This record gives sequence, structure tokens and C-alpha cells, in this order.
Amino acid sequence: MKAKWAQDKLTELMGVEVEKSRGPLGITIAKKKIFSIMIDFDLDRLQEWGHSLFDMQDYADAAELYKKAADMLGTSTRTAKALYMAARSYQLAGDASNAKSLFKRVIKDYPASVEVSEAAIQWGLTDLNDNDPSEAISHFELARSRKLNRQEDLISLFWLYESYKIKNTPNEMQKAQEELINRFGLTYYGIIAYNDSKGVLPKFDPVKVKTGKTYFSDSEDAAFERAKALLQRGLFDEAASELTPLMNRPLNNAEAQILANFFAQAMKYPKAFSLLTSIIDGAPEKRNDFVVREIFPKEYWDLVSDDKLRSEIDPLLLLSVMKQESAFDQRAVSHSGAQGLLQMIPPTAQEVAQDLQTKLGDPKNDMFDPLINIRFCAWYLAKLIKKYDGSVPLALAAYNAGPKRISVFMNSKNGPLKDTWVDELPWAETSYYVKSILKNYLMYRVLYTGLTQLPSPPWSQGPVTAQAAPVQNSKTSVRAPKTTEQAPAH
Repeated sequence: MKAKWAQDKLTELMGVEVEKSRGPLGITIAKKKIFSIMIDFDLDRLQEWGHSLFDMQDYADAAELYKKAADMLGTSTRTAKALYMAARSYQLAGDASNAKSLFKRVIKDYPASVEVSEAAIQWGLTDLNDNDPSEAISHFELARSRKLNRQEDLISLFWLYESYKIKNTPNEMQKAQEELINRFGLTYYGIIAYNDSKGVLPKFDPVKVKTGKTYFSDSEDAAFERAKALLQRGLFDEAASELTPLMNRPLNNAEAQILANFFAQAMKYPKAFSLLTSIIDGAPEKRNDFVVREIFPKEYWDLVSDDKLRSEIDPLLLLSVMKQESAFDQRAVSHSGAQGLLQMIPPTAQEVAQDLQTKLGDPKNDMFDPLINIRFCAWYLAKLIKKYDGSVPLALAAYNAGPKRISVFMNSKNGPLKDTWVDELPWAETSYYVKSILKNYLMYRVLYTGLTQLPSPPWSQGPVTAQAAPVQNSKTSVRAPKTTEQAPAH
């Protein structure tokens, strides 16, 4: 018990010295001494401390701990993970040579490990940073020969496509481009590929929107009627609960669209988005204006487009963040305690209140007020964009992971960030978050401002005039007839 306490105390002291080392005096003698004690401990402690230092963003020391742990493990099945974490730590510390060496060991010595695909992707990104597209191609192709999750599949395909572009291999580039468009058309990377191919951004048919036939049972019809009555009384939660069980059975596209339309009316956007996304992912021909606008609604437009906010930040960017953060649920609370439409934690809200020279009436609940939440979060995001010299992606990463973490990440790279940085982040959640919002932003601009070509850079904020395309009211009824029907045009 006493030994564990002492080891935990060592972790705490190391955290203090890591923070000091980021100051003007650099690495302290105490930090070196603590690390010399850490690296001589047993295997389990080495790995635990490796994780701790990685989380503290002390990547150079984390790499050494992971590497020694891997050496101690020998040929254990756990060795691949330790090697991969050592390689990632070197990569994040700006040591490309050691990173590549250990990525290679993972792939060569542990070909059956789950870490191989991740190692191949990160090795490919490191190759691109070293201006070596040929090596990058070989590693992205290796990754794509493995069983990947959807995000790994998209990342490896996009950077393979970019590598082909750099190497100027048009046939391979076109093949990768077509796969991006067909399989990932409404992702950030898919939209970039589409614009590269067509010279314009995607357009969505404004007229030919047919719901098709539906096959609801009598009991389901009765549930719709009850839900409609509850919705008219403003009982959104109760109304949605009547129809939620329908999501447990297979739905055709027409049924999914009707159910999604209802959930949108009840402000249950996560359910609506899930249903609608399943439609357009499985059938690209269904990517029409009617369906896509349901996925990208202009809720709270009167608040985000206020003239004072508009002068600081594009209201469509605020909607893009809001969609990702809360799906327009003003009572949303995250696992970290962030609250409201744009998800701000109370301590940050207090800081913003001081900057705005105002006071919060109820610090624990004010972020649930849409007006206050939007005002505070818009100001804070605009501040982050200025902090990062106009870079919306970096500001979004800081909004999600915290400005301090992003600044440490940037400083650890030993040079200017390359385009690959968003997929090198040590937080997969933040990487996905940034790309999701950038996708949202492009889609909102296509739908509501008539944007036809990809800006340069793609995330640059464009002027949003007071005459931006209005919201179309696609929520005219709770139910549609059971027969094939022409939906409203936009």
C-alpha cells in the first residue's frame, strides 16, 4: 500500500515538472531525476507511467518508457501495443526516424496484431510529412489490405489519394478518387474529392423527392396518431417515445424518411440524423435537397445570425458546431459536464463572462439558455480562431480538446504543421470532431448560400449575407400517406 502511494506520488510530481519544463527554463533537473527513477521500475509500472506521460503530452519520455516495456515483454502478444505506443510517442515528439523504425517493427514482427493497420497509417502520414509519397503509398496500401473500421478506411483512402496526386499517377489517383466519392461522398474528405473531380461541389436535386410506399401496421398507425397528439401539445419526449420502438425493426427508405421527419419535429435530431444518414449512405440517388436539408437544419437561426455575432463569426459555422456538439438539444450535457447547444463547461463560461464584463445569474444552469450559450460560445470560438491566426480547424480542435493541449501538440512537432496533422492527433475523438464540423460547414454553405466551388482553404469563412437562402419548412405534417407521393419542392 505504501509502495503504491509512493509511486502515485511520483506520477503527481512528474506532472508538476512536466508543466515547468514547458516554461522558459525548459527541462528541470527534478524532471530528469524523477524519470531516471521511473525507467528502472517493473513492467506494469513502466506501462502505466507510459500512459500517464502520454496523457500529459510528455511524448519523448513516454516513448522511452514504452520502448523499454516492449523490450521487457519480449515476444509477448502485448509487445505490439507497447511498440506502437512508443512509435506514436516518437512521432508526436517530432522524432520521425525513431517513429518509423518502431512502426516497421510492429508491422514486420507482429503481422497478425491489430496494431498493424494503425501503424501503417501513421507511418504513411509520417512519410508524407517527409515528402516521400512513394513510401506513403506502400504503407497506405498495406493498411487497406487489412480489416479496417470505417474511419481508418476513410483516412487511409484519402491520404492514399493525396499521395497519388503528389506522385502524379493519374490512373491510381482517379480510382481512389472515385472510391472516395462513391463510398464516402458526404464526408469532408469525400466532398474534397468530389470537387477535385467535378470542379464543383455536390448539388442536390431540388424536385424529384419521392417517399415511396410504406407498410406500417395498424398498431404503428395508432402510435403515430398518439405521437401526433402529444407533439401538438408540446410533449416532445413523450411523442418521440411512442415511435422509438419502430427503429428496432427494418425500415424501407420511405418509412425511415417519414419517421425521421417526425423525430425532427420533436427535436430528437440524433434519431432523425441516424435514419436519414442510413438512407443517403445506402442509396446515393436519395441525396436530394429535401433529405439533405433535414440532416442540416437551421435551428436557432434567429439567434446565431444576430448582427453582433455575425460580425465575429459565420453563423453557419456556429450551426455546424451545434449540430456536432448537441444535435440542437439545448439541455444536452456531456460526460465532462459541458452544457447546452454549443457545449461549454461552467468554468469556461465564468472565464468568458469575465472577458465579456458580464455576470452569470445562475452559473450552474445559464448554459442551458440558448441565448446565453450561443453568445458565450460564439465569442469563445471566435477568440480561438483569432488565436490560431484564422485557422478554423485548429480552433475547432482547441474547442474540443482544449487550447493548452493543442498548443503543446503544435509545439511538440518541431516545425510547422503539415496538412496531415488532423489525423496525427493523439485524440481520435478530436480528429473525427474537426472533420465532422468542417463537413457540416461545407454542407450548410452549399445548401444555404449557393456555394458551388471549394474555397481555398476549404474551411475559410465566407460572407453570409442577410439574404442567405431561407429555411424551407419540410416539417409540414407528422405522417405522409401510405402511397407513393411527391414531396415538397425546394
